[in-house]
Amino acid sequence: MAHMAKMTHGEIWNGKTWMAQHWQAIGNRKITDVVLPGSHDSATALLTKDTANDHGGEKIRQLRRIFGTPITDAVAGRWSKCQPLSILHQLEIGVRYLDLRVGCDA
Repeated sequence: MAHMAKMTHGEIWNGKTWMAQHWQAIGNRKITDVVLPGSHDSATALLTKDTANDHGGEKIRQLRRIFGTPITDAVAGRWSKCQPLSILHQLEIGVRYLDLRVGCDA
């Protein structure tokens, strides 16, 4: 049975050091046996309705033809931004699993 680390009454959460504070509970466990706090689409804090759709490819172009650019960009821009915090800030509050979508400009 897995050991769960529990915060004691009055213990203050420190996102930067939570793993060190609970090292005995984590120990030598496999990564698959540890639950890590994470974020989805981690690097979207700076997206705007304009930058979210800059490189959307053919799907964005099709939607723009059907619904028009203003509506498509406004909706897709809101759906694209999942995190209001920078990656650094997420790490500082304790996030240890980042979901990154990597691409390149060709």
